[in-house]
Amino acid sequence: MDSSFKPGGCPAFPFARAHAYEHPELYNQLQEHEPAAKVTLPTGDVVRLVTRFEDAKEILIDRENIYSRKLLCEPDAPWFSTLRPPPGMLTTSDPPENMRLRRLAAGAFTARKVKAMEPQMQATTDRLLDAMEEMTPPVNLVETLSLPVPIAMICQLLGVPPDGEALVHDWCNSLLTVTADSPEELMAQQMKMAGYILELAEFKRKEPSDDLMGMLVKSMDEGKLNDGDLVMLIMFLCIAGHETTLSMINGAVVTLLDNPEHLKRFVSDPSCVDAYVEELIRINPIGDGGPLAILTEDVEIGGTKISAGEAVLVPVGACNRDKRRYENPAEFIPERDNRDHLGFGGGAHSCLGAPLARAELRIVLTSLFKRFPTLRLAVPREELQLKPTMSLHTLHTLPMTW
Repeated sequence: MDSSFKPGGCPAFPFARAHAYEHPELYNQLQEHEPAAKVTLPTGDVVRLVTRFEDAKEILIDRENIYSRKLLCEPDAPWFSTLRPPPGMLTTSDPPENMRLRRLAAGAFTARKVKAMEPQMQATTDRLLDAMEEMTPPVNLVETLSLPVPIAMICQLLGVPPDGEALVHDWCNSLLTVTADSPEELMAQQMKMAGYILELAEFKRKEPSDDLMGMLVKSMDEGKLNDGDLVMLIMFLCIAGHETTLSMINGAVVTLLDNPEHLKRFVSDPSCVDAYVEELIRINPIGDGGPLAILTEDVEIGGTKISAGEAVLVPVGACNRDKRRYENPAEFIPERDNRDHLGFGGGAHSCLGAPLARAELRIVLTSLFKRFPTLRLAVPREELQLKPTMSLHTLHTLPMTW
């Protein structure tokens, strides 16, 4: 099935890209002509793709609670891959259950907690950059920096020991793929990760700690959550806490290199860094996927009537490039008013780890470009290719030289 625009069609999703950082023109065409178009997922499931900013914002905030994530767990509900989503995750629960789970984890992601992590974040970044200086370019930035920092930070926050970092990444990477050979293989990976989490929880019960796993084990002993809750929560946070930031760092590096005048200011003027980080998040989608939900009543979106029981998918990266909200949306303009961007979602399902991701971007990017002022891509931009994941824009490699 081809991904060109045909009114009333049902193109294959994700849309084809010539290279990793090309924004498919089909998004713009759908925003203009069919903002709640039907698309076909790799599983063959058909969903409504909502591409306009204001429509997406309404769905994410969901004031009337008509967009259900819990219904995604039903056997006949659409999904991105052959492995059905487990119930009880933050992404597959509705209020008030969703809020119960968020409250259990929210204390680990406060601004105060993240601020306390920043010295370790900086030390980890510096250590990796020290090692990078000793290498002969070109180097793969994914392996040398943009993956190790976020996985080290989320594992530290959760309470996963350093020797578990590689295991966690491998399991998460497997669970995100859209080209798995079978649902049985995906389920096997999920069960291995679940077993590891429960073993770690038992260790934390014997050796109490003040990390998130230690806090959650205490909540378990108080009857506030069960084994299933713990596994689903930690599994989700592992994936969301490092794969997304990895994607953000890679995209931000490429964007800054594409805008050398902005890069100079980013490195030399600390007062502009926060604004630059927000614009980098807005313009760089972490993936083609996004929040998926099932309608519980009939609605109208973008002039299209959609029936209860249909699924809607919000590709937040495309919505962040809606010209109805942002002038010249494809341009990197750090000075623009962008604080309402949808890069971290919204409403009851907004990203818990947003403060952590912002801190990682700020520290990693400023440190990288100060240490390597002549950093540049070692291959043409057009040669950068994504791994076959629905949810995230994960590069195979990001070759850099200096």
